[in-house]
Amino acid sequence: GDRLLVTAGATARLYHTASMTELYALTTSGSGGYHRISRDGTAIAAGGFNIKAAREVGGVWQDVYTGFGSQDWFGWGMSLSGDGETLFVLSHNYGDGYLTNGHQVIDLVTGTVEATWNYTGSGGFQNSAVTAQANQDGTVFAAASWGDESNTQPEVRVFDRDLNMIASIDTAG
Repeated sequence: GDRLLVTAGATARLYHTASMTELYALTTSGSGGYHRISRDGTAIAAGGFNIKAAREVGGVWQDVYTGFGSQDWFGWGMSLSGDGETLFVLSHNYGDGYLTNGHQVIDLVTGTVEATWNYTGSGGFQNSAVTAQANQDGTVFAAASWGDESNTQPEVRVFDRDLNMIASIDTAG
């Protein structure tokens, strides 16, 4: 498309590629997080110690969601559906040694959390969130983490929109 999302520290900057005009920016807390753009270019998300999302509605960019966790890192595990209407978030909690993984489905049309699913593994400094992906219409999501010492959950998890696990790959961790 004609849009490019650039990470500049803790800020996601959206540019129109033909003119290199900045269209919008989102800033999160904590440098080094991921920033995502939907395939159609109508939604962006930025993650660090919090998560923010914005959408273009009628040619105007609007913040549509901001989320926080007490000790969660949202930077590496978030994805936008191709149509820009759904945000899928995988986070890990650094306060408990990265053992708790949180999963959220957020409807960016309404700005509401539609579903959540969490689990806590066991061991020390395990289970870091690695990545997440969403399909075109926000009905299927994949999440991956390092895995925990007790192999509490598979390292690769595939969910439907209600966060029912519909497939998985269990690696050695």
